[in-house]
Amino acid sequence: MSNLSVEQLYSVYLAVARADWLWRRRAVYGATTPPPGHAEFRPLAFPVFKLRMDTVASVLRGDTILRERLSRQASAYGIDIASAMTIQSQAA
Repeated sequence: MSNLSVEQLYSVYLAVARADWLWRRRAVYGATTPPPGHAEFRPLAFPVFKLRMDTVASVLRGDTILRERLSRQASAYGIDIASAMTIQSQAA
């Protein structure tokens, strides 16, 4: 993950965010469909994600720590990083 571009990291972030959202939604609602307007998937927009990446780069080891955390989260949710980048590039 250390050599991925911000665009590629955003793809991984989206996959992690979606997996986390699904897990949390299942934890709260189970198999029941949430009421309208509840538990909507609202990931960060790319410009906001890029701003955060630029900001964290100014902190000592901030970029490395963020990339490691994203990698751990992807692993915890069973996300294949290469697949996440492919899916996002096809969606664009």
